[in-house]
Amino acid sequence: MLKLTCLLFTLLVLVNGETIKIKPSKSTNKNYPNQCFDSEANAYYKPRAEFYQREGRCQKIFCHSDFSMEVQDCGTVVMRDCEKLPIDLSKKYPDCCPKFKCGTRILYQFCESYAIT
Repeated sequence: MLKLTCLLFTLLVLVNGETIKIKPSKSTNKNYPNQCFDSEANAYYKPRAEFYQREGRCQKIFCHSDFSMEVQDCGTVVMRDCEKLPIDLSKKYPDCCPKFKCGTRILYQFCESYAIT
């Protein structure tokens, strides 16, 4: 029972979700008509096509048909008595999310999804 309680506590500590929405931003560039424009990444995305990996970040982004965008990233987690291992941006999201070494165990950080307005 104690092991199950510790596991549930660990899962609760790792999950940190929030919801935010990116304002619709339709491209005005004639080379990218009817696409979302991500000003932070200076990138264009086709609506409802697929999730795109954001370059240089452990995030992926989805363009909705109304040109709003949904971002998924690793979230923010602080774990006492654990060492945060370096992220590997050569891996795709969510495999690039931070991991924590807690004693002899490696724990994976869960991901969160949000949309920004």
